[in-house]
Amino acid sequence: MAHGIVSLLDAASDRDIRALWAELDTRYGLREATRRVPWPHYSYHIAEDYDLAKLAQPLLRVAAQTAPFATTISGPGGFEAPEPVLYLAVERNAALDALHAALWRELEAADLAQGVSPFYAPEPWQPHITLAQRDLTLATLRAIQADWAGRDLRRTLWVDNLTLLYRVADATTNEPTMRFSLGSADDAADD
Repeated sequence: MAHGIVSLLDAASDRDIRALWAELDTRYGLREATRRVPWPHYSYHIAEDYDLAKLAQPLLRVAAQTAPFATTISGPGGFEAPEPVLYLAVERNAALDALHAALWRELEAADLAQGVSPFYAPEPWQPHITLAQRDLTLATLRAIQADWAGRDLRRTLWVDNLTLLYRVADATTNEPTMRFSLGSADDAADD
């Protein structure tokens, strides 16, 4: 069971991703990714567990020191291994890299995460919005990529939050548990 520190999408981008999820469900029967994490987002840090009692302070510090900024979805992509994943690539820029690096520094210094995924470390990190995985085959991934080859899915994303998506023991989905607005020293809205 993995949990993650992410940015949830702005309202317009959220609607667009949900429409793509619905299209993938209707056309290809792909729905497993949205069953586990039904919140359009991109991840900065993934771990098997976090020390929830101590996590709010480092997240609040990073959020307060980071002004909201824009980045871009550059289009569809796919990972083939260790399992097929269809995604929309999020372009790295100086502001996004600075937020990601600050978050990792804070979390490593505080030692609040267990079972951290190395795929989200600053160097190999490929920010993306997952569209399909777990019930996606390599053949279906390639078919979708061919179908979408001429499709313009570029858009601007407004990055304005750090959110913890966390799954409690009996739950079937990860839920927003803590959310911090960028550029604000206000406390999180705990759900």
